[in-house]
Amino acid sequence: MWSKYKSALKTVHFLVRINVGSTSAFHPFGNVAKIKTLDVLPFLDGTQSSKRSSRKYFLITKEETWSGAQGQCRTQNTDLLTVQSNEENIMASKLLKLDEPAWIGLFNEHQSEYTWMWTNGEALSFFNWATYYPMDFATMSVCVIIVNGRWKDVPCDFKFSFICYTGKQ
Repeated sequence: MWSKYKSALKTVHFLVRINVGSTSAFHPFGNVAKIKTLDVLPFLDGTQSSKRSSRKYFLITKEETWSGAQGQCRTQNTDLLTVQSNEENIMASKLLKLDEPAWIGLFNEHQSEYTWMWTNGEALSFFNWATYYPMDFATMSVCVIIVNGRWKDVPCDFKFSFICYTGKQ
């Protein structure tokens, strides 16, 4: 589902969008959802950091809570997406339709501005908060969605589509 063609000029990456539907078909997430269509979205990137990347991105449109989404990713030996650069943020955004939200792997269990963590344990070195975010949820754990390339913190028990990834940056 991930394809990479190298030339002297640039690397071409393909992002995969998985749409949930009624027709059963093979896909990396087996019994997570049924596929109706599969869209391949090309993304051109010539940066050195992306050339070394072996990441594959998967959008699952079956709506889950944040912990449910994380569980679905992990049962397939993947994880919720960590975003460490603007290039990765753009790639994730290209998987989504305009105004379509999806869970990523950022969460805050302690309701503190300084305790944001990625599910894989990586430090928060890049962020792209929407205006007025993160919000102050003083009494609950919050998790993060990406919408139009911007991040919003929302209660973790809301249900959204989600983005999983495999590979290393």
